[in-house]
Amino acid sequence: MPPPSQAASVLDPGTLAGLIQEFNRSTEALEASHRRLRGRVRELTRELAEKNGELARRRRLAALGQMAAGVAHEIRNPLGGIQLCATLLERDLPEAAPARRLVERIQRGVQMLDDIVEGLLAFATDVVPDFAPVDLELAIDEAVAYLAPRLDAARVRVEHRRRTGGVGLVADRNLLQRLFMNLVKNAMEAMAGAGGVVEIEARPAARRVRVEVRDTGPGVPEAIRDRIFIPFFTSKDNGVGLGLSIVHRIVERHRGQVRVLSRAGTGAVFQVDLPLDPRRARRTRDEGRIPEEASP
Repeated sequence: MPPPSQAASVLDPGTLAGLIQEFNRSTEALEASHRRLRGRVRELTRELAEKNGELARRRRLAALGQMAAGVAHEIRNPLGGIQLCATLLERDLPEAAPARRLVERIQRGVQMLDDIVEGLLAFATDVVPDFAPVDLELAIDEAVAYLAPRLDAARVRVEHRRRTGGVGLVADRNLLQRLFMNLVKNAMEAMAGAGGVVEIEARPAARRVRVEVRDTGPGVPEAIRDRIFIPFFTSKDNGVGLGLSIVHRIVERHRGQVRVLSRAGTGAVFQVDLPLDPRRARRTRDEGRIPEEASP
C-alpha cells in the first residue's frame, strides 16, 4: 500500500481526462482570441491606411482651396467693373443696334466667370451646417426661383412635385438651397441649349426624405459615373467641375447620401437621401470622406 503522500499525487483517469479537456478548451479559446485580435489588427491597419490617404487628400485639397480662394477674389474685383460697364453700354445703345449683341455676349461671359468664381469660393469654404427646422419644398422653390431667368433663357421648364406632406426636416436652409441650385443648374447645362424638362420630386421614407432631380438630357455615361463628384472633374467644355462635388459635400455634412442613376441617352436622375434630423442620425459610411481623385 503506497504512502498517503504518494496516493494524493496520483491522478485517477477521470480527473486526468477532465484536466486535458479543460486544457484543450483553454487552448481553443486562446486561439480564437488570437484570431480575433489578428483580424482586428488587420482592420485597424486598413483603417489607418485609409485615414492617412484621406488626410493626404485633404491637405492637397486644402492647398487647392486656398489657391482657388485667392484666384476667385482677384477675378471678382475686375469682373464687377466689366459687368457695370456692359450694363451702362446696354442702357445707352438703341434696341436695334448691332453692338447690343456684343454687349449681351459680354454679359453672358461675365455670368459664366461669376459662376466659376462662386464655385471656387464655395469649394474653398468649409461646410458647417446650421441645423434648424426647414420647409424642404420652400427651399426647392427658392433655389428654382433664383435660377428662373437662366432657365427661361435655356428653354428649360422645372416641374416641382410636392409629395412630402409637410414632413418635418431639420437641415441648413442655405445649404439646401445651394444643393438644389447646383443640381438644377447641372441638369440645365446637361441639356446644352436644347431645352427640356427638369423634374423635382421629394417624398418621405423611413426616418428620411428622398429628393430626385431628373432631366431629359443625354444622361451620364457609365465611364464617368463614378467620378462626377470628384473636385475639379468635369466633362463639360466650360466650368471647373465643382458643382457636384459641393453637392456631395453638403449631403454628407447632413449625414445623407447622393447617387446618380442614369443610362446614356435617357437623361440623368440624381437621388438625394436626407435624414429627417441629422443630429440624431448615425454617421454614414462616407461621412467625412472626399471622393477619390481621378487617375491621370
